[in-house]
Amino acid sequence: MLSIGSLDPAKANAGTDPTFLDPIYAPLFRVTSDGQYTGVLASSWQYVPGSDNKVFQLTVRPGVQFSNGQPVNAAAVVASIKHYETGSDGQSWLAGCDNVTAPTAMEVQITCAKPNPDIPVVLSDQITGGDIVAPASLANPASIATDPIGAGPYVLDTAATIAGSTYTYTANPKYFDQSAIHWNQIVVKYYANSTTALAALRSGQLQYAFLGDPSAMQTAKDEGLNVQGNPAVFLGVGLFDRAASAGNPIGNLQVRQALEYAVDRQAIVTALFGQFGSATEQVAVPSQTSAWSPDSNTYYSYDPAKAKQLLAQAGYPNGFTISVEDQPIDAEVTQAVAADWAKIGVKANITEDATTPAWISNVTARKYSVTGYGYGGLPMFMEAPNWFLPVANPFNPFASSDPTMTSLLAQASAESGTAQISDFQQVQAQGVKNAWYVGVAVQDAAVLIGSSVHAPGPHGLYLGNELDVTPAS
Repeated sequence: MLSIGSLDPAKANAGTDPTFLDPIYAPLFRVTSDGQYTGVLASSWQYVPGSDNKVFQLTVRPGVQFSNGQPVNAAAVVASIKHYETGSDGQSWLAGCDNVTAPTAMEVQITCAKPNPDIPVVLSDQITGGDIVAPASLANPASIATDPIGAGPYVLDTAATIAGSTYTYTANPKYFDQSAIHWNQIVVKYYANSTTALAALRSGQLQYAFLGDPSAMQTAKDEGLNVQGNPAVFLGVGLFDRAASAGNPIGNLQVRQALEYAVDRQAIVTALFGQFGSATEQVAVPSQTSAWSPDSNTYYSYDPAKAKQLLAQAGYPNGFTISVEDQPIDAEVTQAVAADWAKIGVKANITEDATTPAWISNVTARKYSVTGYGYGGLPMFMEAPNWFLPVANPFNPFASSDPTMTSLLAQASAESGTAQISDFQQVQAQGVKNAWYVGVAVQDAAVLIGSSVHAPGPHGLYLGNELDVTPAS
């Protein structure tokens, strides 16, 4: 299983912690397998017409209680959202949306200084912002990490829980939809690696497991076990110092494009991920339609001869040497890319940081112009500040800017529907055309399902981070 950062939605890791939070908290919305929204604690919602995605309203489902009996009303939802905004994710994804009010006892209004088209995503089960915390917990914020109170189908059994190791949940008799409770107890365990989790499932200690190791996924698949993969993370190498200057080959567009043509993406994916990955040239996963551009995934074919030609035109007929930073999460991809670059005369001296914090420190200090990366899929508006706007961060450390991208993002943020998606996809296309990064692979996360449960959804148990399984009949 996955490791845990926090049971507090404001401090949780949105990519991994929902496994531990989902039993405790009911979200305001749930994202279905086809990308639509369905209400959980919210019965209706909309952007106020004419507000250009700056004013969002929702109505709280009546008659719902937290597990301690307190009512789920607008005041409770407002307080929980404001608490979420104290965390780093909330500060980023709801930036400028700190005007959260309750116009009536069951209505919530969020007013933003600038357009924010992704408020429903942030308040859904895909992100922890929609996990509503009870007022009793908010009155003592420190308690949320160890003894949280939510309105979800289960409650944390603190006596049977060992922080960082084993988390035990029992059925919540006050949950508003008792038909959704399939067990009296759920136990979530942390395993240090996928191989150990796979062994535990074989022996019957687990009924399902999350796997992040492609080799373990393939082993399970070969054994005939039920493995459900879902694209989750994109990996590649960022060409970050894009400023044209003497001694900086990465600042030359022809050089960056040469490095794109030199990479045999499909061969790397086949070797590292097998059937649990796909080749990519962009920074997105296919399930995030606002960020994923179908037309931008075939811009650079594998063409070493063209790569060498572009290098020569840029003034590097014999190639060059470049320092590259890496971290364990994407080490194999970066090394494979470096091997392909070597074939066109570009030597990459790779330095691998032992931890992600060390990687972040070195990247933000601009010690390297080229850096390996791994990043979870998000809608375009949410990932744009990291990748496409001139805001210094680990995925754009030199704060590169592009007027076309900036203009398209501003325009799309106030739009909706097909117009918005079209503009967002043009931003992705611009990043690919300008070779801001060498996208390589989209890697699956996988759920391994034991014979004693079945998953009703087409993508297995992990639908928008919502645990949704039932006993097998």
